[in-house]
Amino acid sequence: MRKLGQLDRRLFLAGSAASLALSGRAFGQRRGGRAIIVGAGVAGLACAADIQRAGMDVTVLEARAEIGGRARTSRAWVDRPVELGASWVHGLDNNPVRDLAVQSGLALSATDYDNRQIYGESGGLLDRRALNRLDEMETRLTRFAANAPGNRLESECRIRPRGVLDNRLFRLMRLDAFSEAKRRRGLFLLNTELEHEFGTDYENLSRCFWTEGEELSGGDAMLLGGIDRMMQHMAHGLDVRLSQTVLGIDHDRDGVLVTTSSGTERADAVVVTVPLGVLRENIIRFTPDLPDTKQQAIQDLGVGVLNKCILRFGEQAWPNDPEMFNRLTADRGAWAEWVNLSAYGQGPILMGFNAGSYARYLEQFDDEETVALAMEALRGMFGSSLPDPVATQITRWSRDPHAYGSYSFPAENTQWDSRIRLLEPVDQRVFFAGEATSTRAPGTLHGALQSGRAAANAVVER
Repeated sequence: MRKLGQLDRRLFLAGSAASLALSGRAFGQRRGGRAIIVGAGVAGLACAADIQRAGMDVTVLEARAEIGGRARTSRAWVDRPVELGASWVHGLDNNPVRDLAVQSGLALSATDYDNRQIYGESGGLLDRRALNRLDEMETRLTRFAANAPGNRLESECRIRPRGVLDNRLFRLMRLDAFSEAKRRRGLFLLNTELEHEFGTDYENLSRCFWTEGEELSGGDAMLLGGIDRMMQHMAHGLDVRLSQTVLGIDHDRDGVLVTTSSGTERADAVVVTVPLGVLRENIIRFTPDLPDTKQQAIQDLGVGVLNKCILRFGEQAWPNDPEMFNRLTADRGAWAEWVNLSAYGQGPILMGFNAGSYARYLEQFDDEETVALAMEALRGMFGSSLPDPVATQITRWSRDPHAYGSYSFPAENTQWDSRIRLLEPVDQRVFFAGEATSTRAPGTLHGALQSGRAAANAVVER
């Protein structure tokens, strides 16, 4: 959720150069032909719109019954749209998603991550001394991030990239300290700063490339009014066909044949924008098989999970002004972060986040059981008199058959060029886009959008 701007994320230099080379080109002469886009998320719709503007016919095939992909708005509450997936614009300056949001009539509410209250295990707010200790830990983490091997693309990370953060961070955060309180503070910080960032336990992150990407300036802002309106704006004038699961992609020198759940489509090129989790599940059969280097990249990157539990109450029974509520707990990663939507003018709604292994663990429970666990955590912060919610919405992204996860992350086996190999086209017929292919901003809306536009350039100029 909180893209790791606080920890000064750096460019993935080699990958960034490749991405810039694509995204910086202007369209050449308008051309004919037909392209098929697989996936109607941000990347797919941006790609389709640019290709259509260049003069090609375009069809977008989407497996879901609605557009948006992981930018998914629920309108189950008629008076209040709820974002089940992407919720923030990360970096307002020179961000194309911000421009699209404004054009779509969405409001952007700036987020101040420091405007938060942190509760201890006993239920009370942390005192100044405990907060200062957390600040000291965060300073050490920031310095560690600034000097991470991947920021310098050291030769050791090109030659011996494997390895995870586990031992280094364990020592840095002094998680082996005698005091259990210190250990829990360290785990809390790693959970809210790293694990929510990447959707995985910090032990799974590559020691070299966990600082991949770049941070846009201008701060973050929550999108209000329904991201689905932005997706509809992007899809305007496009041939988008819903409930079309792509099962096979065949290509040769004459073109591509795309097999769906209801028939076949022919084109000159296809752009695959499905999530990395879908690629890993081998739902789409590629003929010929994808190159070994691309298949390896698909396996070497990780798929993270960040789930939401959104609770709507009849009335507000917690402080109005803080944007975030955090909670230290003996149960690692459990209900550590809540967004106070009332601070954004959205009424008495709390949105809880869980990431990584704890998020996957919670997915085995039904809604009633999950809400009971959430309320136990909230009552530990706000008191036993906190009433039950009047309505709830819960995500389970790793079990979503059209996603199998929330977004990608650099896992132990990730190489310096894994994302580059993932985005490389096959025989100038099969192209790839999506947040996992972004070397500049993986895991973000603008990273997905820029990857789609880069793929459009590549298709038009092939």
